[in-house]
Amino acid sequence: MTKRVCTIADCGRPHLARGYCRKHYMAKWYKEHPEEREKSRLKMQEVPREVMRDRQLRHYYGVDSAWYAEQLAKQNGVCAICFKPENKTIKGKLLRLAVDHCHDTHKVRGLLCQACNRGIGCFNHDPVTLRSAIEYLL
Repeated sequence: MTKRVCTIADCGRPHLARGYCRKHYMAKWYKEHPEEREKSRLKMQEVPREVMRDRQLRHYYGVDSAWYAEQLAKQNGVCAICFKPENKTIKGKLLRLAVDHCHDTHKVRGLLCQACNRGIGCFNHDPVTLRSAIEYLL
């Protein structure tokens, strides 16, 4: 199957047979049908938060809520790196530990607090750079 660039917007991403990405197609469709956006928004509000979380875990990481709960229990509810519970809040709500995964193999590694997850990301997931940082600190 040949890949094409999005014909709706210049997003630069290759797309399969359709020739456009769903994101840009839906944005265009909602502009043409504004009443449908509100219906869709209300419909999404009816879906329980845990169901949405499970869908996201399956979609992005290939795991489910049961895996997350099991991993959280294995880690005693703390980050796999700093061994501290998550303390970051948004709008007064405590965030969950983030699912850490390898960006090359997509293999899930464990659960990290926001600080450790960002720290690894800032070092581009490169063990050599992380070792260099450790040597620098010592």
